[in-house]
Amino acid sequence: PLQRNAETGVFEQASFGNTIQNSQNWQLNANLNFTQLYNKVPFLKNINQASRASRNAKPKAEKPKEGDTTTVEKEKVNFGKLLGENVAKFLMMVKSANVTYSETNGTSLPGYNPKTNYFGIDQSMNNQAGLVPFLFGWQSRAFDDIETGYDIRTEALRGGWISEDPLQNNPLTQSQSSSLNVRATLEPINGFRIDLTATRTYTESVSEFFRWDPDVGAPQSFNQVTTGNFSMSYLTIGTAFTKPLEDGSSPVFQQFRDNRATISQRLADEHPTVLGPEGDYYDGYGSKQQDVLIPAFLSAYGIYGANDVDLNPFPKIPLPNWRVTYDGIGKIPFVKKFAKTVTFSHSYRSTYSVSSFTTNLGYKALGLEQDFPTTRDSAGNFIPQLQINTITISEQFSPLFSLDFSFLNSLLAKLEVKTSRMLSFNLANNQLTEVTSEEYIVGAGYTFRNVKFPFKLGKNAKRIMSDLNLRIDFSLRDTRTVIRRMEEEQDQATSGQNLITIKLNADYVISERINIRFYYDAAINKPVVSSSFPTQNHAAGISLRFTLAQ
Repeated sequence: PLQRNAETGVFEQASFGNTIQNSQNWQLNANLNFTQLYNKVPFLKNINQASRASRNAKPKAEKPKEGDTTTVEKEKVNFGKLLGENVAKFLMMVKSANVTYSETNGTSLPGYNPKTNYFGIDQSMNNQAGLVPFLFGWQSRAFDDIETGYDIRTEALRGGWISEDPLQNNPLTQSQSSSLNVRATLEPINGFRIDLTATRTYTESVSEFFRWDPDVGAPQSFNQVTTGNFSMSYLTIGTAFTKPLEDGSSPVFQQFRDNRATISQRLADEHPTVLGPEGDYYDGYGSKQQDVLIPAFLSAYGIYGANDVDLNPFPKIPLPNWRVTYDGIGKIPFVKKFAKTVTFSHSYRSTYSVSSFTTNLGYKALGLEQDFPTTRDSAGNFIPQLQINTITISEQFSPLFSLDFSFLNSLLAKLEVKTSRMLSFNLANNQLTEVTSEEYIVGAGYTFRNVKFPFKLGKNAKRIMSDLNLRIDFSLRDTRTVIRRMEEEQDQATSGQNLITIKLNADYVISERINIRFYYDAAINKPVVSSSFPTQNHAAGISLRFTLAQ
């Protein structure tokens, strides 16, 4: 492009320079097999080997011979040894653990004047040593927020790499994305398995205009903006089963309100310039201040109290979620008389997330080494460094409990209960949207062996005989949506429904390539608010599937 020289008035070719960018990837994996570690101790190794042998061995009952009157003495049980072995098995419940951390960082620097020769370095450029770390992917920060001491902007100033054209308008960007996954497997008793998981993800992008400033005679940074999002596994099980009061209000939401005063005091104690309280709240940290609301929200719905919750909206340590399975019920002698297998399962997952955050342009820090806010909004509250619009907690018991039966007569049965809760708090209007759901599922299936197909597929063909698989599932789901307004102290049910679903399927295999299926689906919806109408949907039909691939 052309630009006009302010001194000569002549249009000249603009020189915006080039753009250089790099990236850096970290991948850390740690796998721990605790069983191998336990087996280093001979006593524990013998217990593990005996446990595996007992699971795989089939009991053999010796019948006495005719005329044999010999009395067989029962082996004496050493209860002390038995107790010690079972205690050791319980202490060895942790079987394995895995930790994975991955991080991707990148920098893009526009307005770069030097050329690119061997290994990306211009042999005639200044401060060549300052570019070498950049060529190897080095960044200003690593592992979330650890300062490396390297800054490409400082090196560019030393080397004079940046174009002197003040119209260069491409931003310098520095991005970072990190992910932490922790998994562990526990087995306190045979057949009882617990899988623990903990996750944390953080994404951030810092954008600024790093260009020539004619007044200073050097490149300067303008309009630095940080954006990103965050999520981590959390624990909110303590309030999962708290029911609303008769008037529709929530005791947990009231606790949220009450916790704000405690959080305000904690923040004021850390801030060096806040003098004292003004009523229930301290100066600068009022009831609507963002840094007050987020910890108060997490302390009310989470497991930490208002005096212990992390004041940082992006906690460092994720909390565990789990899945539990147990198949030992089917091994009980009474149950084995009518069932092949009985499996119990339970799963819990809770996630705290910040959908997006961005730099608050009105924020000013107390000093270079102190990031305490100093500027205030119209209500007298401190303006936070980052503006967060919405925080969310998503919780699912999927399932709360589930029982799967496989009977000796080929009958299958299932009983399942699921619950979920979605809490979305809008920091702009101090309003909580709470969506809760409960679902009850009953299912059954049966296989009819060697059922004759009612029609012949050819004149001289034999009538087909195959298995007919029947499956029926019935579910009842109750969903409610309530909006809770903090300042107005109002709770309003905005939507909800009672949904009944029925699914019936019958599958018949005609051949290896042809399958026929009859189905019937019904959905009966009864709303719980007067603004909606009840609906019913029914669908039935026959599907024929051909498989052409070998």
